[in-house]
Formats: sequence, structure tokens, C-alpha cells
Amino acid sequence: MTITTGSETGLGERLYVELRQAILDCRLRPGAEVYENELARSYAVSKSPVRDALLRLRVDGLVEVIARRGYRIK
Repeated sequence: MTITTGSETGLGERLYVELRQAILDCRLRPGAEVYENELARSYAVSKSPVRDALLRLRVDGLVEVIARRGYRIK
């Protein structure tokens, strides 16, 4: 899936919405580990908007950071 928009901020917002919906729909299952590189490749974006989206999802309580590894879906 490719997300396109005119700015990195817009990419982060759209990716946040996509990932949030994937979590709520259980397409990203609780306990699954996700990695910035893999998500960036899957959504055809750089790591920066992926990182922004994941940090917002962390604030929402939907993901947790795994030190030096990645993120886990809650």
C-alpha cells in the first residue's frame, strides 16, 4: 500500500490513521511486533512518518516501545 501526500506531516497523519484502523480491525494483532523499516517498506514511505505515527499510537495506548527492537501492538 502506498500513501502519498504533499508533506511529511501529512504522511505521518495519514499513516497514523491507517495503522490505527489496522490495529482496531485486528489486521495488526495484539502482541504482534512491528518495526519501522518493515512498515516504511510496506507503506512505501520513509521511516520518519512511520516513527511519528507509532509515537502517536503509543500516546493513544495502542502500541508499546520495545527498547532497541521495535514496537508491540497492545
